[in-house]
Amino acid sequence: MIGAFLASGALGYILANIYFGLYWSPIVKGFIAIDHLSLLRNLESAKIIDIVDEKDNKRDIKNKRDAWNIITQFWHARVENDDQIRGINRITDRLTDITHALGATCLGTIIGLIIWIGFHLSNYGFGFCIKKVVFFLDG
Repeated sequence: MIGAFLASGALGYILANIYFGLYWSPIVKGFIAIDHLSLLRNLESAKIIDIVDEKDNKRDIKNKRDAWNIITQFWHARVENDDQIRGINRITDRLTDITHALGATCLGTIIGLIIWIGFHLSNYGFGFCIKKVVFFLDG
């Protein structure tokens, strides 16, 4: 039981890393990654933010990851300078952690379902595996 408990933390860590890899992968990110690009363009058109390079030339952001980086920097600059939203990072960070934990949990559920189906459809059958586990636990 102790070994299973300790292994669950490592498994959670592995699932979280797989989830983050999928979150930013070119294949999956179109389905699950939030598109901050439209938010960034709305901020630009409202003249709230200007995206420029080191030489003050206008820079066009074309991918979600760069947009996320810019929005994150913009957010943290606003949080530090605006008295109305100062200290809100605790809440947003907690909500972000919960959201990503739910994503890793969904990934674990999908992987578990695939493994369960694999056991069920294997030559030995799922019932055989359960009987073996029960026999092992009973002694």
